Parts: sequence; structure tokens; C-alpha cells
Amino acid sequence: MIPEPVTAGLLTLAADPLHHNYDYPIISLPNGYAILTNHILMMLVVTGLMLWLLPKAARAIATGKTGTSHDYVTKGVLPHMIEVLCVFFREDVARPALGKNTDKFLPFIWTVFFFILFNNLLGLVPLQDATSLLFDGVINGSHEAAAEHVEAAAPGESHDAAPAHESLASHEGETGEATDHAAAGHESHAMHFGPFILFQDLTKEETASHFHGVGGTATGNIAVTTALALIAICIIIGAGIQSLGFGGFVEHLTLGTKFPLSMLMILLECIGLIAKPFALTVRLFANMTAGHVMLSALLGFCSMAWNGVGPFGGVLISVPSIAFATAVGLLELLVAFIQAFVFAFLTTMFISMFQHHDHEAEHGHEHKETPDFAELSVTPELSFET
Repeated sequence: MIPEPVTAGLLTLAADPLHHNYDYPIISLPNGYAILTNHILMMLVVTGLMLWLLPKAARAIATGKTGTSHDYVTKGVLPHMIEVLCVFFREDVARPALGKNTDKFLPFIWTVFFFILFNNLLGLVPLQDATSLLFDGVINGSHEAAAEHVEAAAPGESHDAAPAHESLASHEGETGEATDHAAAGHESHAMHFGPFILFQDLTKEETASHFHGVGGTATGNIAVTTALALIAICIIIGAGIQSLGFGGFVEHLTLGTKFPLSMLMILLECIGLIAKPFALTVRLFANMTAGHVMLSALLGFCSMAWNGVGPFGGVLISVPSIAFATAVGLLELLVAFIQAFVFAFLTTMFISMFQHHDHEAEHGHEHKETPDFAELSVTPELSFET
């Protein structure tokens, strides 16, 4: 028999596959304005994790001072992984595109990559479900105990051997109301923290609280991905103006065309500048949302099967559903890395579009100095004259 909190959670998944993608308020004002939400909390956790983990990894990667070969050996498995990712981005992604400006933009590129990656990975941990089930178990258990206490105390409150029928009816009504209130009190009242409201339920007209769990995937929120994309495009435009100057930046938008065609090119390039953050926003948001929706739908099949066709049919449907959900979970793990890489990679490419490309001339010069063996090779001429 499936426990009631688990059944309720699965029914929620079946009814609303987007349940895990909603951003629920944690601390809000009485007017419904949220100050702290699940996704804001997860981003703060990721920020703290980065401030603690990345400097620690940097100390493990830094060379020592003993004068031996051990000075150049990275200590620890996780610092090794971080070093590999950082060196890959520097040498294989940023340097070919940015050239001499690589070290200038690397801190931002690394920060974007690890911030998105940590949010993606933390979103795969079912914190929201775990905290919701724990809260329901503790609160429901305390309310059931309160209801049993009310029912046990009800007979002893009547001291009259033969009370009037009206008194009995009134007492039973009060007892029923107390029991109902004890069973559902955590959903009908508002939990206050000073002037603020905890876990405010914005679906009700009256002020009430409802605990939906703490956790979630911040990168599955389009507001978060939009903010990241806007920050990226501001860095891209600012770096372009710094490198080319404002006049050079505008001239770059014309692509070397003359008036009046240059006006059309500027318009098209401005549309392209708008499309770049839009592409970054939608790609990350859609990929992180799709995986959670698939997992919710597959787990929802288990709930519908157990409640619809019984235990035997539930097993037949639940086993393949859980197998597919496991496969989707592993795919989401891969997607978490891919989407973080794609966002940072495209940001690097967009920055390089508005930079001086002196390194291309250097590479071209090096290429000219390299002898062309096809030209140097001497092919003997064959003569067929007799």
C-alpha cells in the first residue's frame, strides 16, 4: 500500500506535470509581493556553493613551492574535474575566438558556466518533494494526534448523566468542527513572521499559507534565464563598444555598406542583438523545463495506474514508467552539462563578434611563413616524344 503523502504527491504530478517548475513564495508581504521564493533561495544556495567550492578548488590546483614535481599535481578528484573544464574553456573555446582578449573575459565566462551548471544539477535533486513529504508527515501527524485528543476528551466534558438532546447535538457539532480544523488547519491559516507571511498561498483570495516544499530548478524559470541573457548581452555590447569605440561599433553594424543600405543593415543587426538574448533565454528554459515535465508525466502514470486499474495493473505500468523515468533522469544529467556549455559557448562567440580580430592576422602571418609543400614539390615532367 502506497503511503498517503506519497500518493498525494504522485496525484499532484499526474494532475499538473508543471508542478515542479512553479516558483512558490517563501517570504512575502500581505499584498502578495514575494521577497524570497524557491528559485531565489536556490540561486542564493548556488552562489554560496560557488564562493566556497571554487576558491577551494583553485587552492588545490595552484602550484606548490617545494620545488618538486608534486607542485604541479592537482589535489583531489573534484578540483581535477574543475581544472579540466576551465582549461577546456580557455584553450579550446575562448582563446580561438577571443585571442589576446581571452583572459579579460574568462572570469565572466567561467562564472556563467558554473552558475548555470550548479543550478541545473541542484534542480535534479528532489528537494522540493522531500521537504514537502517531510512537512506533510510531521504536520499531518501532529494534527491527527490533536484530533484524537479532541475526540478522547469529548466524552469526559459532559458531567450531566442525561443531557438534553440539543446539548449533545451542539457538542457533537463543536467536536466535528474542531476535528476538521485540526486536520486542515495548516492549509487555512496564515503563518506570520513579523510583518511577513510564510509560504503564502496566492491561489486563495484570503490570506493563507500552504507549504509546497523548498527546492526546484531556477534555470527552469524563464525570468531567471531572461536575466542571465540580458546580463550576457549587456557584457557583449559593452565589450564591443570598449573594443571598437562607439563609432566603430555602429560602423560594425553597417557591415561596411554605404547609405542608404547601411540604415537597413543597422536595423537588421539591431534585430539580431535582440534575437541573441532571446535565443539564450528560450534554449536554456525550454530544455530544463522539458526534462522535468517528462519526469512528472512518467511518474504520474504510476499514480494513475495504482488508483485506476489496481495493484496488478499498477505494477505492469509502473515498472516501465520508472525505467523510462530513470533513463530520462540520466539524460537530464547530460543536458545539465550541455546547456551550461552551450550558454557559455554562445556568449563567448557573441563577444568575439564585436572584438578586434588581430589574432587572425597573426595566424594568417604564421600560415604564410609555413612553406607550402605542394608548391615546393617538383613534379618531373614526363615526355613521350620519341
